[in-house]
Amino acid sequence: MPDNLKAGVLKPDLYDPAFNRGYEELARYYGFLIDPARAARPTDKPRVERVVPFIRADFWQGRSFSSIAEINAALQEWCLEIAG
Repeated sequence: MPDNLKAGVLKPDLYDPAFNRGYEELARYYGFLIDPARAARPTDKPRVERVVPFIRADFWQGRSFSSIAEINAALQEWCLEIAG
């Protein structure tokens, strides 16, 4: 669910939005649906935009690691079991 950024969404419309041709071809190639957020409706955008603060608060807080391998293992477990 992207914003109505001109690089991707040429004409924001609830029922018939117009997309940038390259963006639309990319979506068709990878098989995903482009569902732009409604204009002036910040609550439509997913919480995904807050990934860095979410990881900082839920994963890093109170932890310390001694190697990148240890971080990667802990991140994989966290992603699969806690963060979903």
